[in-house]
Formats: sequence, structure tokens, C-alpha cells
Amino acid sequence: MYISEEQEEEDESQLFLITQQRSWTTLDISRSHFDDLLRIYNVFPSFWNYVFAFGRKSQENEFAFPGFRGKTTNCKSPGSAESYESAYILRRVELNGRALAPGQSPWSIRQTAVYHQININSLNPFSQTTRRVKSMFIVIAPSAALKQQLSSPNAMEDERQDGTSSLTLHSQVVAESMGGWLDYMAWLEENLTEQTNRVVLAEVGIKAQSPFRAANLSISFADRQILKQFEDSITNLQVISPTMLSTVVRIRDKCQRICQLGHEKGEQRCSCIETIGELNENIEEVKLYVDRAKALKERVGSTVSLLSDLLSYEEAHALKDLAETSHQESRSMAQFTEKSARDAAAVKVLTIIGLVYLPTTIVLNFFSTEFVSSQGGDKLKVSTQAWILAAVSIPFTVITVTLWWLCVRRKNSFPRAFSQPSISRTSIGLSFLSSISRKKNPIPRDPECGEQSPTFTQDFAVGTLSTATTLKHG
Repeated sequence: MYISEEQEEEDESQLFLITQQRSWTTLDISRSHFDDLLRIYNVFPSFWNYVFAFGRKSQENEFAFPGFRGKTTNCKSPGSAESYESAYILRRVELNGRALAPGQSPWSIRQTAVYHQININSLNPFSQTTRRVKSMFIVIAPSAALKQQLSSPNAMEDERQDGTSSLTLHSQVVAESMGGWLDYMAWLEENLTEQTNRVVLAEVGIKAQSPFRAANLSISFADRQILKQFEDSITNLQVISPTMLSTVVRIRDKCQRICQLGHEKGEQRCSCIETIGELNENIEEVKLYVDRAKALKERVGSTVSLLSDLLSYEEAHALKDLAETSHQESRSMAQFTEKSARDAAAVKVLTIIGLVYLPTTIVLNFFSTEFVSSQGGDKLKVSTQAWILAAVSIPFTVITVTLWWLCVRRKNSFPRAFSQPSISRTSIGLSFLSSISRKKNPIPRDPECGEQSPTFTQDFAVGTLSTATTLKHG
């Protein structure tokens, strides 16, 4: 695309369409051509804020879209021009036609930017009726329907010298931008109602084998995530709709001003009254969108509150079941402990019985050895080597008792050692220095401030970790 100053001087009305292949790609114009366009028509620098709303993005930020911006230049010298510049961006919503994954929305919010420059030259310094009007539009990323309307050969052929016919383009852009919002809000309300019914009819705290679980009437944290998506969409709608309302109101005011400039003498009825009437109807419709967005916000808020309460109740019910299970386990452990105590008592009784019969067992074992033998069945003969039994048994008994005593003594000495912490020399030194400092420099007392903490004027060689890391010495 090449634009020359001669073309700019000859044309009464010009329209530049800058398309965008996809909403996440760059504009279909080179940087050099776009700079030439802005330079030749002396577009105000604020238009760059609207251009930056397009291009590659990782995510959308509704607060990054500007509102309506206008600029007026009035020149009173003969043959001079009154220049009016305005720029705005309107958000629109339309079906994206993509293959949707679970949780994705079939709607996409896109935008169209418009720049309008109108110059009114007064050819006769003594008359306001003879005027030459030049109008220039830059439309960025129009929708397919709007692009088809503006690309038709007779789109601007009715442009008159009063400059009012060009205002029809504003009403076309506004009407096209508002076309899908009603269906989008109806889709939000329908899905929100479905999710609300799931929450209202959900059964909380019932068993997994209940038929209500099979009927898919249970709730989970996934329902809260779905509601969060609807909540974000409605929040974006609450940001977009007031901005759109303010923009359309400013467009209407600008069109009224241009109509007044075109017919200050009142020779004929202003031809843009129909356009202004359409803009007034659009304003009332946008006000309706604002009110409906508030209603959707309140509805999703109440559903989120109910879901949070139900999830809290289910959590409390689960904690109650857990407490009952823990109580049953504690009761089982108490029964097991009681049974273990009874078993220990029985073992103790058996041990005592064994101790009663132990001497008899020892005697029987002794007489069953070779140290004792019978002669003729009437006499018992003790071997002369019986002393070996005592020589072996007595040392082993002494060794066993000694080892047991040492183990018990060592076990009792450990808690006594750890229960008395040692006092470090550093702590003793600091306490000694502190006592000397208090004796030499008594702390003055202020009767209004009460007791004051001691103030140290010198740094000690030994400091804490906090003084070493937060203070600079020297």
C-alpha cells in the first residue's frame, strides 16, 4: 500500500481497513506503511494506545483497553480548517468455531479500533454556509460482517459536504460490536443455572453406594473451579460493559457536535438525526447489559457461597467420620491393652508357680546327674568331684548379677547427665561484664518514662548472630 499527499488532498472521504488474520496474530500491514499513514494524515500520538491492543498475547487483560479519546483544533483564520480527531476501541463477542476441549468456552471476545479525522474548511470568511468537509477513517480488525459492509463500492458514495453521512460508519461499528453480547450473556446464564442446580440438588455426607452418587448429584472441588471460570467471565463483562457505555455516549456526543457544525444556520434538517437516534438506542441497550452483568455477578456470588458452605459441611462430616473411626480404634486399643494386662498377669502367676517348683527342679536335676549315684538301691553316694558344680555355677552367677547391675546403673545415669545443661564460659563472662558495667554506670531513672533498659556503649567481643548480621561495626 502506497499513500501520497496528492491522494490525500484530492479525496473528500477516505477509509482505510487494516485487517487481522487471527485475533492472536499481528496486523496485516507493515510498520513502514503504517508509519506513513499516520505521518501523512497527522494522526495524534494517542492512537498508538489503541494499536497496542492488538498483536500477539499470552493472555487478555481487560484493563489494558483504552476508552474514547478525542482532540479538537479550532482555527479562526480565513481558509483554515477546524480539525476533529477521535479514537476508540469496542469489544465484541462472537463464536470462535473451534474444536472445544472440556471446560472451554465457544465464545471469544475480540476488539475493533476506529480512528476518525474530520476537517471542515471555511471557504468564505464571511459565511458559514459554504464549507468543504474532509473525513478520514482508520478501522483496525473489523469483524467479517463489518468488513463486508465497509468494502462495498457504495459504502461512502453518499458522503456529502456537510460531513454527516460519514457518521453512519460509527453507528455501524457500534451495532456490529453489540451484536453478540445478548447471546453471550444468555449462554452464561444458562450454564450458570445448570451449575447452580447441581449445587442446590447435591446430596452432602451420603455414602458412596447411595443412588444419588450414581445420579451425578454429588459436588466436589471441580464444581468450584467451573464456577471460578464463570465468575471471571462475568467480572470481565462487568469491566467491558461500562467501558462500552462510556464509549458509545462519547461517540453520540461527538456526532451531535459535528451535526451542529454542519448546520449552524439551520438551512435544512440535519441528516444525521437518524444516526444519533440509533446511537441513543444503543446506549439504552448497553445500560441493560450493565444491569444484567450485575445480576449475573450476584447470582454467581450466591452460588459460590452455597458451594463453599456445602464443601465445608462435607469436610466437617468427613472429619466427624474420621473422629468416629479414631474413637473405635482407641476403644479397640483399650481392649487390646486390657487383654495384654490380663495375659501379663497370667504369665506372672505362672512365673511365681515356676519359682515355687524351681528348687524341686534343681534338686531333681542334681540327683539325675553323675555326681549322685545309688548303691544297692538303699544308699546314695555323692561323687568326690561334686565341687566342680559349685566352682562353675557360682562364678557364672556372680558374673550375671554384675552385668545386670552395670546395665541398670548406666541406664539411670544418662537422664541425669542430660537434665543438667552445662553453663558456657562465654555466658559466665558476659554476666560478669554486665554486673561490672551496672556497678560502674548506674542507670538513671526518669520519673516520667519509668525504668529504662541498660545502654551499652561498647561492643563486646562476643555477640549474638543477630548483631553480627544486621549491624555494621566501625
